[in-house]
Amino acid sequence: MDQNVMWAFFSLPPSIMKHSVNVAKLCQKFARPFNLDEKLLFTCGLFHDIGKLYIDERILNKRSCLTKTEFEIMKQHTLYGYNLLKESNVNELVCLSALYHHERLNGTGYWKKKKEELPIVAQIVAVVDVFEASTSYRPYRFPKSKKAALKILKDPELFNKDIVSVLESIV
Repeated sequence: MDQNVMWAFFSLPPSIMKHSVNVAKLCQKFARPFNLDEKLLFTCGLFHDIGKLYIDERILNKRSCLTKTEFEIMKQHTLYGYNLLKESNVNELVCLSALYHHERLNGTGYWKKKKEELPIVAQIVAVVDVFEASTSYRPYRFPKSKKAALKILKDPELFNKDIVSVLESIV
């Protein structure tokens, strides 16, 4: 792995590193059901939020809702992560997972991409990211139960139902 990418990852705030490791471990479990490479899925999960290195910690740690301006800044973490990974010659699917992990199948994500434009690895990272974030403590809210988090993911307009089904079987 490129030194710049590893430096960036280990420079993230501890809470984001912990979240990323949790996402990576869970993503890895999708390899067999989707006939994908474990290392690839782990890497996609590990680096999906690497662009948050470039977001002001006051925004990252804010205990209340973000303003419209702050949210626009936060959304940029996907582009920052994509650019860092791309410049470091990381696998294109890892780069795309960083860029598209906030996309929804119906095109309502940050960059308005629809299902046919989203690699399956980015769809997996999107589902796992929402699940892990929902079931973990955040400065602005308490964690949801696994059941409540899975309920959020059951909308087939937003999330791949096959991925959600596998997630249900492994958590």
